[in-house]
Amino acid sequence: MRLFAVALILALAWSVLALGGSPTWAAAAALVLAVTAGILGMLERPNAEAKAAAMPMLRHRTLSIALVLVLASVAIQLVPFPKGLTARLSPARDDANFALLVAAADRQDPANAEPFNGDRAAISIVSFRTVIGLAGLTGLAILLLGTLHGFSIAGTRGIARAIAVLGVAVTMIGLYQLTANTRLVYGWYVPLFADGSSAPFINPNHQAGWLVMLLSLTLGGFAGEVARGMRGVAPRWRDRILWLSSKDASVAVLLLFASALMAAGILATRSRSGAAVMMFAFLADAWWNGRKQPTRLGKMATAAGVIAVGLAMLAWNGAAVLQEIAQTEGSSGRFEIWHDTQRIISDFWLTGTGFNTYGAAMLYYQPRQDGVRFIEAHNDYLQLIAEGGLLVGIPFLILAIAVIAEIRKRFREAADDTRTYWLRVGAVTGLIALALQSTIEFTLQMPGGAMMFTVLLAIAMHHPPPRLTHRVERG
Repeated sequence: MRLFAVALILALAWSVLALGGSPTWAAAAALVLAVTAGILGMLERPNAEAKAAAMPMLRHRTLSIALVLVLASVAIQLVPFPKGLTARLSPARDDANFALLVAAADRQDPANAEPFNGDRAAISIVSFRTVIGLAGLTGLAILLLGTLHGFSIAGTRGIARAIAVLGVAVTMIGLYQLTANTRLVYGWYVPLFADGSSAPFINPNHQAGWLVMLLSLTLGGFAGEVARGMRGVAPRWRDRILWLSSKDASVAVLLLFASALMAAGILATRSRSGAAVMMFAFLADAWWNGRKQPTRLGKMATAAGVIAVGLAMLAWNGAAVLQEIAQTEGSSGRFEIWHDTQRIISDFWLTGTGFNTYGAAMLYYQPRQDGVRFIEAHNDYLQLIAEGGLLVGIPFLILAIAVIAEIRKRFREAADDTRTYWLRVGAVTGLIALALQSTIEFTLQMPGGAMMFTVLLAIAMHHPPPRLTHRVERG
């Protein structure tokens, strides 16, 4: 196995198994591993037969420019402008001493807070938090460009199967935690704001969102194995039964079994958003298979597999999830959070409060006095606008457009072999599913969720390995 692939698997495994990357020590190590995997991916080189197509990373110029624009816009929030200019760009910045509020909330020495008065001031209301956010974005950008290059050399099948194994492992950990009747995670970690029913992610919504991404990719792998294997099978029951003993069928069955386990893990979290986006993934996969499977037998096999898994999971734990939905408050306080967020957006519409400073801003803008402190908006899009304003929001929009354009271009080029095509479809489904969940959750703010999302982006956008483009097997 290539060193790049090993590093990427280790980075993904650490980012989720280390409590989703939520503790500072876990997030720091995840960032180092992500950068390492990205650099190793950039160093991948094609074999002798494919040297004519070397350095495919350079094909993603538009995407690279969009990434640079995003990083530059966040960096501008850290520039110490003359205080008069900062006041004109962000008039509400000096309505409160946000750095002092953060120091008090975190029980730190106020003397260590950023100076409130001075000749110069950055746009960010708490610069050190924006520095941390910029470091995380930079690491994810390196990971994305590196995996794009590495996948274009090494392919995605091996990584996709390793990801499926990781998903099964995380599912088993989550099921054990649910039934262990203890708040301790791994037998030693005590979560501060959860009941200990979810692991390794402390928040069950994050666990569900992460698993939905892997479920979508694994269903894509299952569809690819069926499409690849069914093309040469005669429409007779004897031939169909014989196919079940083939290698393609064995891999397909294992992937379907892994999908069933991950679906069970999603329902076990009792996450409403997780159950909803899981159903989206199943429906999207069934619809796309109905349109694009090359044979009638393949359409029937994939549809039957997906429907069987979905019905089995609903029969196993669907009633519990419906009961959870019925017993839980409709908005869970989100409407109030979003209302407070709109006030931040109104005051910081141009330059934002500073990337990764939403929690600091809410120390001033949150009127609730019940002891609950919100540090996430439970809507990644609203939070991005609050933290970035137009300054950061427009580059992120450009990046999103560049990503969509790259994905559409890969499908139009039709250069994938059958398995790669369906893995790409699975990755796109997972991306859309998490984008939907991000309207009411913040899985992408967890290092584990952000890194898996980045890898799915690379699978969705990468150029297929050069050695495969000369023998295309359209599926």
